[in-house]
Amino acid sequence: MFDDQLIFDAEAGFFLDPVLARIDLHADKISGDEATAVALIDGGARGAWFANGDRPLTDLKPIPQSLHLVLEPNPGTTGFTLRGIAEQSIVTVYTSLGYPVKKVTNWVPGTFLDLDHLPPGVYWVEVMQGREIGRTAWTKIH
Repeated sequence: MFDDQLIFDAEAGFFLDPVLARIDLHADKISGDEATAVALIDGGARGAWFANGDRPLTDLKPIPQSLHLVLEPNPGTTGFTLRGIAEQSIVTVYTSLGYPVKKVTNWVPGTFLDLDHLPPGVYWVEVMQGREIGRTAWTKIH
């Protein structure tokens, strides 16, 4: 799957003509490059591309979470400790854009996860314990 374009389909106009649209994304993977926007409307109709926020971007269902994660401290300055997580769990920390920045494959209960090297911001923490999964956010301050 490529992450350098946003592609969606919709229906437009009085007759609900099918629409297929595409726009290239800038390096930040959030903002679009207006010069590359293309909208194809069935029947050769023309129109302006806009979004009103009523249509979801994907139809993916969220992964059910069965683990309740407790991070201490949260917010924190150098890292955190996870409570209630079993040995051998996999703990992964991601940036807010989804890039992994730290992974521990054999978790030991009571371990302090040192994230002092990361800049302040919001990070996602994912724990996989066998077939169970849990996700939560951690905020690094200072």
